[in-house]
Amino acid sequence: MLNHQKMYVTEDQAIKLVEDFSKKASDEYLEKFEFLSRLLQDDDWSFIIKAHSLIESLVTELIINKIDEKLRNIVERMPLQGDTVSKVNIAKTYDLIPKEQRIFLKKISEIRNKVVHKYENINFTFDNYFSQLDDNSKKNWKKTIIWAEMDEGIVKQINELFPKSPKAAIWLSLSCFVNVSLINISLSKGINALNEESKKTTIELLKDI
Repeated sequence: MLNHQKMYVTEDQAIKLVEDFSKKASDEYLEKFEFLSRLLQDDDWSFIIKAHSLIESLVTELIINKIDEKLRNIVERMPLQGDTVSKVNIAKTYDLIPKEQRIFLKKISEIRNKVVHKYENINFTFDNYFSQLDDNSKKNWKKTIIWAEMDEGIVKQINELFPKSPKAAIWLSLSCFVNVSLINISLSKGINALNEESKKTTIELLKDI
């Protein structure tokens, strides 16, 4: 069985893998952060809808690169949140997203579900939404957008932004989630590509034995 054999990769394969990996990772970062930069300029309703869509696409990629690309169609049809079967529950099972970040995603989903199903909510604004919350609810919200792994400078910015511009604070937290997710997705893709090349090389070597 190949699983019990040492796996090999040639120098040329390794160089090509690194080059391909770096190019794809760079392109994905650029695409996502251009999207993020435009997102901050959108009205609040569009911000929530697009932010939720971006989050869902990243969670899907995290799962697919952990399990199997063949299951993509199944995973894509799952809701992001849910009590039983959902993308976030699968991510939790595989320890792909820390608890604090999962709570943040749940909060975004709650707003998204609130505004997406009724036409009158198209005028949703963060200022109005947070003005209707009591002090305790606001404190809980701020806790969800600050995680233990965050850089101290980012935490300071979020604390300063949240009282006067919750949208900007949430955007900053979202940017951190996107950054961490893209790093983890890139690492998973790199490992998967390396394993595939190693299998091919090992099979070729074993033919001569």
